[in-house]
Amino acid sequence: MKITFLVSQLSYGGIEKSIASLSKVLDKDFDLEIISVYKIHEQPPFNYSSKVKFKYLIDNDRVIRIRRYKHLLKKKKYSKTLRLVWDEYLSTFSIIKLFKDIVKANKTLHKKKKLVIKAIKETSSDFFISTTAELHSYLSKVKKKNSTRIAWEHTHHGGDASLASDIIESVKDLDYLVTVSQSLKDFYSQKLEKTSCKCVCIPNILDEVPHHKATLNNNRIISIGKLSKEKGFDDLIDVIKLVRRKVDVRLDIVGGGHEMEHLKNKIRNKSLENAVYIHGYQTHEVIEKMLEEASIYVLASKKEAFGLTLLEAMSHALPVVVFSSAEGACELIDDKSGIIIEGRNKEKMAEAIVKLLEDSDLRHRLGNRSYKKAKKFTGENIKKEWLKILK
Repeated sequence: MKITFLVSQLSYGGIEKSIASLSKVLDKDFDLEIISVYKIHEQPPFNYSSKVKFKYLIDNDRVIRIRRYKHLLKKKKYSKTLRLVWDEYLSTFSIIKLFKDIVKANKTLHKKKKLVIKAIKETSSDFFISTTAELHSYLSKVKKKNSTRIAWEHTHHGGDASLASDIIESVKDLDYLVTVSQSLKDFYSQKLEKTSCKCVCIPNILDEVPHHKATLNNNRIISIGKLSKEKGFDDLIDVIKLVRRKVDVRLDIVGGGHEMEHLKNKIRNKSLENAVYIHGYQTHEVIEKMLEEASIYVLASKKEAFGLTLLEAMSHALPVVVFSSAEGACELIDDKSGIIIEGRNKEKMAEAIVKLLEDSDLRHRLGNRSYKKAKKFTGENIKKEWLKILK
């Protein structure tokens, strides 16, 4: 039997990492294919099963550039857009080329929907798994005999009624909606009860349980994620400023994104240059070492469907502190493995961090419980859940 994944692009994202992890536990039972709308990198960043066959629909640097400009303008990142346009066109006086590329790229982007639907129609597969609301909607337009159509949703609506409505509309004619947290399953089950789409909760996979646990002996905190507003790093910097009134602590932030310069400026404005360090994207080996050297993992997300980085930290026996707004991630922990801060109370989070830093016994007790909980999310355990619908 064959599974075909539909993705927007293969880059450094949680969706892509989840697909890579799932591919490695399913490759003994299925033929695997990934259809990616855009080709961003020559080689996919994550380690996929060697059995996966890749197919790209739009492999065009011009289209990727213009799409990036549109995305940044939509996010109101005007200065960054201008810098990119200057570097790629205006600095060499290539204004006519810019306009030609915009026209040609827009023609290709308008054909995107047709390209994806055509690819689905021409692909013989037992299971199609789409990974974004846009791709869910394209998949719903193709009814293939003897094929099961599955929407795998990694986004939390975060109370955004418009986003939730888009997802509901895009999946209502499919066979399954797979959510990564129970709260999302409960939410969408109610909304989809009069449709043919059945909701199932299947958590993401923890690739491996590390051989070495964190020592928890350093006043070091770590947080990993895309540097975007919804990840809440802005607030986390404020929290560290509060913590340092009582305890000398270091925060390591791992990840890249469009908020990098803003966060660096905030660190300087708060005089935290010797306390908060942004490392950008790092290799798996570097991140593993940093987790081993940390004593606490903090998640400050404003919304979170699952929290894979949190789970990876737990697998290193790190105690965790989380804002309750990260609803999906909060499902991974309890009061014996971490501390959940109701709302987004920065003072309460700072107090919890100080308490953990000052109480070694509490750190180790919560960390050991985190480690035990993380082991439940290994590949073979999650594979059993997928096989219930891949039949």
